[in-house]
Amino acid sequence: MSKEIQACSSLWSLFRINTQPTENRMPSLLLASSSPYRRELLARLRLPFACKSPDIDESHRPGEAPHDLVQRLA
Repeated sequence: MSKEIQACSSLWSLFRINTQPTENRMPSLLLASSSPYRRELLARLRLPFACKSPDIDESHRPGEAPHDLVQRLA
């Protein structure tokens, strides 16, 4: 798998969809991110969602290769 695909896969893993149908309700999204930009984007799309911060250090470690960073955060 290419590094670009792994990076995209990692980004998409931030979004989890609750697919359990409830009475006359659209499935909601759980935004597993503390990103204000992502929160604003979902709000602008008027999608029902909840936020849950993953509470992990996503910063680059000294000497860490990009591939290793993506693997660690995936």
